[in-house]
Amino acid sequence: VTLSGSLLAGNPRGTGTPFDFADKQGLNLTLGGTRMVGEEWELVLDGGVRRKEQQSGFFSAFGAADDTYTDTRLTTWSLTPRANWEHSLAGMPGKAIIGVDLTYARYLSDRMVHEFDPPNHHYDLKQRTVGVYAQERLAVAAGTDISVGARIEHMDLVARDRFDAKAPGVSGGLVAALPYDDRDTPWALHAGVEQKLFDP
Repeated sequence: VTLSGSLLAGNPRGTGTPFDFADKQGLNLTLGGTRMVGEEWELVLDGGVRRKEQQSGFFSAFGAADDTYTDTRLTTWSLTPRANWEHSLAGMPGKAIIGVDLTYARYLSDRMVHEFDPPNHHYDLKQRTVGVYAQERLAVAAGTDISVGARIEHMDLVARDRFDAKAPGVSGGLVAALPYDDRDTPWALHAGVEQKLFDP
């Protein structure tokens, strides 16, 4: 029977690692505004930042050299301008939306033996995303709407590991992670019909 198995059976609220811990903090800030231009156009601008931090420490029963400490930060910035246009097309009421989504995210994570040691791995990931979209919705008849739209998005990801072979805790099998770069441009089209069967 393992130590963890004995604790689970005899003292499920106890622990064999009382010094292990994990803490986290978070911040979320969002700002936005709306402005009418004439009677048809509504301009909307939203922006925000989200930050998450987490620290964790695990202490090995086999000695301090096998302890691990992790300090991670994730910050995401976003800006989403868009325009709503209420209009008439060939006598049919219409509503269009055109917008851009801009996102920048950065992930930083330090891995070390103890909290104040130099990190043996410093992971640094950056992702930039730009999305452009548009959709038109027309009321072609009483209770019947048709809609068409499109979206294209470009994503750029760069990931690096700054490895310190002289930092505490580096063994012969510990090496730097390979650099990683990725770019992708997915797109999507939309077409739909909405029919109301009953008036509310």
